[in-house]
Amino acid sequence: MKRSVLVIGLVLVAAMPAVADVIWSEDFSDAGDWSVIWNPSNDASVAAAGGQGLFTEPSPGLGWPNGPAFGPTNRIAFDPLLKSDYTFAFTVSSISSSMSFDFGLDCFSNGNYVATVWDVFPNQAFTGTTNINLGAFSFDPVVTHVTPKLTLHTGNGDQTIAFDSMSMDQQVIPEPGSLALVIGGAAMLLLRRRIGRC
Repeated sequence: MKRSVLVIGLVLVAAMPAVADVIWSEDFSDAGDWSVIWNPSNDASVAAAGGQGLFTEPSPGLGWPNGPAFGPTNRIAFDPLLKSDYTFAFTVSSISSSMSFDFGLDCFSNGNYVATVWDVFPNQAFTGTTNINLGAFSFDPVVTHVTPKLTLHTGNGDQTIAFDSMSMDQQVIPEPGSLALVIGGAAMLLLRRRIGRC
């Protein structure tokens, strides 16, 4: 009996998949929680229109590393020890013909800036959707929060990139209490069958 319950419990534990929990998302219904965090030309801007985030740089010739940078004001809880569990995703709907961009992650420890992880998404012109697992990047072990940092690079002036959405999710394994309930339920079913045979 005990062996049967143990085997069933182990099978159930192995069968319970990790699930993705969205821990931050931006649908750009408004851009009030975004700001320009580096603005060498003093004319970069972010706005929301039609459910898209519009990031604009009017000045020409702001190639890497001189372009403006943008970031959300909300910080995202992050555990560097579990970095492979995190995925950053975004969808670009359009980009001007003389613009490219990159993403980094600004890292914080209890509210204090620690460092920036560069080239999470290297500089390029891109439209579409991408998902980036953060397991391949190095993070200081004191990091408790991150925020995406979008940097724009322009050739000609009056360049805009439009994002449909951004998000970060974390793979989570069901908590032990849930597993205990499943195993306990299986044990009760086996016990009930055994008693019913007597």
